[in-house]
Amino acid sequence: MVYLISGRQNIRLKSQMKSIIKKSIKEIDEMNYVKHDATYVLAQEIVDDANSLPLGYDHKAVIVDNCYFLLKERSKVKIEGDQDYKKLIEYIKHPDDMTDLIFLVNTSESEIDKKNEVFQTIEKFGQIITLTEPKENEWHQVVAHYFKEKWPNTKIDSDAIYELARRTEGDYASLFNNGSKLALYTDHI
Repeated sequence: MVYLISGRQNIRLKSQMKSIIKKSIKEIDEMNYVKHDATYVLAQEIVDDANSLPLGYDHKAVIVDNCYFLLKERSKVKIEGDQDYKKLIEYIKHPDDMTDLIFLVNTSESEIDKKNEVFQTIEKFGQIITLTEPKENEWHQVVAHYFKEKWPNTKIDSDAIYELARRTEGDYASLFNNGSKLALYTDHI
């Protein structure tokens, strides 16, 4: 399956990616998991990796981070002239059943070029996951949910939830970091 995951916070992109991989791969190692940075690797090399057999495993994942070629405003990349996007598009149309190809775009949905042929092919033959940011008035619910799921033995008062929400201001990395510190320090916040 081919996926495109986009969102503003890297920690959420990685979390979504891991949940997709977890469905098909029980144990990750270098034989069934390949990660590329699109600014340094050609599209045809990504396709070659996606088509190669997962030696000793039933399934593999190929991750492509920094997918600059899906953005409206592309940064200048040295390898752009050598890219073979047609090969990538053909792969997306007919993906290998044993491979999950996951594109990660660390930006808002509005910055993605939806007229791009690669994007349109993923939209038609794959799955697009857009991670939206919670609204300011919803952030305290995210904080409460985080403690309920991650730290079920830690009791947190509603005042503490609102204070932590105010201090982290929608930043998941800050929430996870500071929430972990608080939960490790005491069992009642």
